[in-house]
Amino acid sequence: MRRSDFADESEEEVLEEMEDVPVPRRPWLLILLSPLLAILTLWAGIEWRNGLEREDRLRAELKQVYVEAETLRLQAAQAEQKGTLLEGQLAELGAQKEELAKQLAQLEAQLKASRGRGAPPARGAPSSR
Repeated sequence: MRRSDFADESEEEVLEEMEDVPVPRRPWLLILLSPLLAILTLWAGIEWRNGLEREDRLRAELKQVYVEAETLRLQAAQAEQKGTLLEGQLAELGAQKEELAKQLAQLEAQLKASRGRGAPPARGAPSSR
């Protein structure tokens, strides 16, 4: 046998064997779904980034709310201290008022007693007109 005969035979055999082997089908479903998957991945990435930006904005807003709450708490504490101080002053003024009312009542009683005895009312210092 010649070498060329052997080569021809093997080529023919290979071609016959290839005809018997089924041609693999292309996975059209996967080919069609690949761009959809790419689009969905891109959309998810964009939404993720938007979510992170939204989270940053909300964190900044929350910090601002905490600062405002602390400011209001401080103002409330100062107002409470001021209210306590004013209540103390009010109580003190009330006590002074009671004291002055008692003194006035005593002076009126003395005046009444002195008028009742027939003594002339006490005069103040003579005015120099």
